[in-house]
Amino acid sequence: MHEAGVAGFFHVGVTVWDMEESLRFYRDGLGMTVLSDGIRPGPAVEPVTGVLPTDLRSVFLTVPGSSTQVELFEYRGVDRARSTLRPCDVGFAHMCLHIEDVVAMHARMVELGYGSIRPPFVVEVGPHAGAVAVYLLDPNGFSVELFQAA
Repeated sequence: MHEAGVAGFFHVGVTVWDMEESLRFYRDGLGMTVLSDGIRPGPAVEPVTGVLPTDLRSVFLTVPGSSTQVELFEYRGVDRARSTLRPCDVGFAHMCLHIEDVVAMHARMVELGYGSIRPPFVVEVGPHAGAVAVYLLDPNGFSVELFQAA
């Protein structure tokens, strides 16, 4: 008998409004690589999500320098709403990426038309003091933290 427990980390999923714009952010801006891009019929996703769209476009990307993947979901043929959660709101989530030069990556993403909650800052207290971080906002309002270790 196998013991229940976490055995690793596979992926993080992000529901997106427009897949092409989201790919410009994740693939073209952040440099993630597309592993797969496909359409799933609504009945195939309903047992897991509890939502029955006409179909769902799912794109898996790899995070450079890791085995972690990001899965982008675009639900089609179902009413959708944009998220308005703030970092202090219950249910808010973000992903954090190790970056070699946060200031340069932030400038690149701003040049591509994307914003952040605040400008990059140096962490002053806690276990990551001296690190540089910023919360970018993807085209859907999802926060992607860029983190440069001290």
